[in-house]
Amino acid sequence: MSFPAAINPANRSQVDVKMQHSLLPLGASANSGSSSESNSYAKKVTKISSAVISNLFDFTILLPCAAGLIAQAVCTKSFDPKVVKQDKAPILLIHGSGFNQSEWIIGRRFLNKPEYGSVFSLNYDGLVSNKPDKGIDDYARDQITEKINLIKKLTNQNEVILIGHSMGGLIASRYAQAHAKDNGVQVKHIITIATPWKGAPLLLHCNPQTMDKRYSQMREGNEFLLKLGEEALKAERDGTCNTYNIDGETDFMVPSPNGLITQNPDRVRTYRHLSHYGLVVAPSVWTKINGWLDNIYTPKMENPKILEGRIRKVIITEGISMILTLAAVAFGIYRGI
Repeated sequence: MSFPAAINPANRSQVDVKMQHSLLPLGASANSGSSSESNSYAKKVTKISSAVISNLFDFTILLPCAAGLIAQAVCTKSFDPKVVKQDKAPILLIHGSGFNQSEWIIGRRFLNKPEYGSVFSLNYDGLVSNKPDKGIDDYARDQITEKINLIKKLTNQNEVILIGHSMGGLIASRYAQAHAKDNGVQVKHIITIATPWKGAPLLLHCNPQTMDKRYSQMREGNEFLLKLGEEALKAERDGTCNTYNIDGETDFMVPSPNGLITQNPDRVRTYRHLSHYGLVVAPSVWTKINGWLDNIYTPKMENPKILEGRIRKVIITEGISMILTLAAVAFGIYRGI
């Protein structure tokens, strides 16, 4: 996600306060009692320092590297695989606002595993542009639907796993909720990275009159966003679609817990020192995603104690059945004699 418009100077102090609050440890308050002031202050300083370092990394390292990624995107006609696997559910990578599919250059290396399905990606409108009149619902209905229909044809698979960064996570969820069923597609798993499930705080201080549609949909309290989150939670409760969330405490665009929606702690990972763009390229993030995908593609064996108990129960049941059968046979022979 990139900044949609300049922040109103009159609101800069409000933004600073908002960011300071977002950088406090979870559960901490800016008005803590004097007994915990020193500890709170130390934690706050540490967290602000982490935020400064991680976001400097974004602007001094990652964003300049984006120019190289754009050049690569220009020279690369397609990042999709030349040889497609037809025996495993494919993966579709959905990028964030104001960027393109080249942002997955690191992630692709971690997803290139024989036990995973083929990995696909796409651009929305161009290399770095998004049309101002298009929103999350539009991209889900048009570009994502078209791409997944193509993937379905290439792989002969009706299921697809979606991984989205920032706005891409919301687009993935919207597709799963509103379009997958109509297209004969199953989306059982969505992994989101730095996705503003609860809104992006900075957007509240941007001019709504000049804001693109997609940004207005990602403002805190937006009706579309709230409904999207409710439907994601319902799908999770119903067992039709599991959502996995990764976010960062020092992400100045989507500070934790705004990047979380699932209520399952096993499907959540919050990083302390990774920023908005750092989250999508950090090897530690992709290692975590590998763990989730390993379990999705090859479900882990049950707890040994539970499995042992079930085996014992089967043995006892089968033993009793065999004894009764032998007894019946013996009785029949006896009666026949």
